[in-house]
Amino acid sequence: MQKNAWTSILKRTKTIIKQVAEVFFTKDTATFLLFVCLASAFWFMHTIGTRRAMTVSFDLVYVGIPNDVLITTELPQHVTFSLKNEGQKLMSYYLNADADTLVVDLSNRFDGSGQLTYDMQLLKSDIQRRLPESSQIEDLTPELLTLNYLKLGQKLLPVRLLESVPLAPECVLADSITITPSLVTVYAPQAVLDTMHFMAVKPFFIKPLAKTSVFKKSLVALESGHADVSEVEINVPVELSTEKTLEIPIQGVNFPPTILLRTFPAFVRVTFSIGVSRFNAVTENDFKAEVFYEELEHTKQHQVKVHLSTLQTDVLNVRYAPAEVEFLLEKE
Repeated sequence: MQKNAWTSILKRTKTIIKQVAEVFFTKDTATFLLFVCLASAFWFMHTIGTRRAMTVSFDLVYVGIPNDVLITTELPQHVTFSLKNEGQKLMSYYLNADADTLVVDLSNRFDGSGQLTYDMQLLKSDIQRRLPESSQIEDLTPELLTLNYLKLGQKLLPVRLLESVPLAPECVLADSITITPSLVTVYAPQAVLDTMHFMAVKPFFIKPLAKTSVFKKSLVALESGHADVSEVEINVPVELSTEKTLEIPIQGVNFPPTILLRTFPAFVRVTFSIGVSRFNAVTENDFKAEVFYEELEHTKQHQVKVHLSTLQTDVLNVRYAPAEVEFLLEKE
């Protein structure tokens, strides 16, 4: 039953197609289509043989703007004009022309007046060299470029990271993080420069580092100024860490010369993490374990707190024991 239905549909479709073909593909229709093609060909030949016009746009690139100048006028990004030539040459230019760029050189035009005028007609000779022969340029827009600007002050500022760099477990910094260049010249209104003390690197999120890494990152942009560089290189030296333990002798601080301090024990054990390259560089002389005479007055037992200090900034996870020691005072 289903097969018979499909057969019936196919027969009806063939009949419809045949009827349509008989209507449109007749001798008269073929003659009409032939004349349409001939007319189109004659029109096309006439078109390419006469002078016509098309609108062309070139992108603009500005050079020669000093670092101590801030443009406050929005600069046009392209120039447009009407290009006249024979239709054939226009068509060839349209099909083969690539995106073109014109350079607007503003060198030596900033006289401190706060306003600059540039005649865009100066670009015509450069434009003409890029066009087919016998081309005619009309209606150049904009014809005149007028811009306002501010003269800026300058200041040398250090570059800083605003965030800490995450390190993988068991890793430490092998040395200080370096930023190149470490100093940049900033150009901005003097009132803005007076409030600035450094240029910041734009925050970036990275996974914890397990090896020495180098990044190229942008500086935070200024609303009313700029730096002489926009990007810096950040070198983060990373290495594996290891633990080290030292015994540090306990010393008395601010004790009268006639009183001798004895503690039990006489040392504290200090354990810390340090990079493998710095293992032998850190010694007992880099730590101080101290008991302050002033604190003995407030203790009710013969125990006093031990204060630990170090000038080493690259030691991590510092622990020491005991935190309190028994003491005995002797008169000399």
